[in-house]
Amino acid sequence: MAQLWHTLSVDDVLENLDTKQSGLTEDDAKKLLARHGPNRIQGRKKKSPLVVFLRQFLSPLIYVLLAAVVVSIVVSHYTDAAVILGVLVLNATIGFLQEQQCRAFDPVVLPAGRGLQQGQERGKQRAVDERQ
Repeated sequence: MAQLWHTLSVDDVLENLDTKQSGLTEDDAKKLLARHGPNRIQGRKKKSPLVVFLRQFLSPLIYVLLAAVVVSIVVSHYTDAAVILGVLVLNATIGFLQEQQCRAFDPVVLPAGRGLQQGQERGKQRAVDERQ
């Protein structure tokens, strides 16, 4: 079971993490950097716009409407089929555009953190955005 860190005392946390209240020494920081690498956020792989657009059709309600299009065509109600298909394409286009706008804001939000090293606070270091 995972450690419930919020239930531990400060001393227990420091002991479990093998550190001190004054923070890491310069040597400890270098060892951890060598062992674990730099503290960076892994970016998501970019999906092609076509995949993002086609994913808008992955919904049970969309499947029902696509079936209605097929049935409308089979019974020669072409106008009904065209209207339903037009609504589906419009819905997918709006969903696609909204998702693209959200992805445009992803790199803007970068977390900042502070840390103690040899008893001194080490400024706000921003994580590097690797999606660029």
